[in-house]
Amino acid sequence: MQSLAPRWGFSTASLVFNMTSRLLLIIAWARSHMLLSAMIGLSMLVVVKMIYTHPTNSLRKTQEHAIQRAKLLSHYIVNGDIEQLVQRADEAMIDRLQKFPITSFRDILQSELYETKRIPPWHWLLSPVHATFSPPESRMQLIKLERKGSFFVMTFAALKESYLTDYIDADGRPLLVSVAIRYVEPQLTSLASEWIHRLINVDWLPDFVRESVSGNWYLIDYRYSFSLRDYYNWVRTNEERLFEEAEKSKHQQLSEIEGDNWYSNLMNRASDEVVSLHEWSFSACEAQFTDAMHQLSANQNRATESKTN
Repeated sequence: MQSLAPRWGFSTASLVFNMTSRLLLIIAWARSHMLLSAMIGLSMLVVVKMIYTHPTNSLRKTQEHAIQRAKLLSHYIVNGDIEQLVQRADEAMIDRLQKFPITSFRDILQSELYETKRIPPWHWLLSPVHATFSPPESRMQLIKLERKGSFFVMTFAALKESYLTDYIDADGRPLLVSVAIRYVEPQLTSLASEWIHRLINVDWLPDFVRESVSGNWYLIDYRYSFSLRDYYNWVRTNEERLFEEAEKSKHQQLSEIEGDNWYSNLMNRASDEVVSLHEWSFSACEAQFTDAMHQLSANQNRATESKTN
């Protein structure tokens, strides 16, 4: 037993020496390859982080994103942009859009827009066709919104010009678009896409990057009174009557301006309009509140009855 003690001690010392030497070599290598070592360490950290990261998020599941998406969809419907709508619709709606496409405004040739028949090219009746908005979807004004869970129904009216508050109309019929949308999570079809989504969704990255793997709002139904192309066709079909009515209205306005009391009459009309808008605001607020109260109360009562049954 006494003869083994020195050998055991020597072996232990040799082992410690070898381990220390290897550790020093690793440290020396790491010091001489700082950038590579940092990249390896960061990569390992990212891989660990990805394991505990969900491949999708719900950054776009907000009312603000829902309104923004619905406004964009209504703009595409007004312009008959089927390609853009198909990219933002669910499967059932894609089939409907392809079978029953909306008349496209992009099919109008520039020569058609500027051709002179009865109505001159830049007449105000054609101003909705020539109008530009920035961004383009800002033409669509939200006038009604309803929500149930992750489903929204919104109705928009299309403005004539970016500097006007008047809506596009054809013989008193306004250009309205109603869209129904719902929130849908992205479907991952492969393991590779799942890990790519996990990498993009790591919470170290800014939200505008992570939004690319978020769910989104998709079109599930829509209604519209007419499209921008339909409006153009209506003007061209009825241009003789519309031009005569427009000229008559212009002459009446000019005769009023030439009158002695034009300015005072204008101020009186403006004052009357403000009073009328105040009255409308009060009545509309009361009507919307009453309708919403009845609707939500009725929904709550039905939900309670279904639970008890």
